[in-house]
Amino acid sequence: MENVLYVQSGGDKYAIPLTHIRATEKIELNSIEKMGEDQFIQRLGNYFLIKSLSSILHLGTKIAETNSEKLNVLIMKNSLIAFTVDNILKKEEIVIKPLPKEISSLNF
Repeated sequence: MENVLYVQSGGDKYAIPLTHIRATEKIELNSIEKMGEDQFIQRLGNYFLIKSLSSILHLGTKIAETNSEKLNVLIMKNSLIAFTVDNILKKEEIVIKPLPKEISSLNF
């Protein structure tokens, strides 16, 4: 069993294990600080680099293209990065099964 947070980014739905998420926040656009080409937020005593999950996954949406005055942000554990997402949907406990031998043994 794995506790996950369902998010929507670039029109697709993703399940991110809660063990990888430090915090979720809805941040004001004016709280974003720009340093060179990068954008940061200051939270929890640190600066977190902001990246759009959809841009990391090559889905095309960038942080500045939002029409909202607030962004949904996932602050990740064990790193100083925060991902923006279109929507934070829900938390859920799911079962993850290993791949069957017929699939896991395939070599390409």
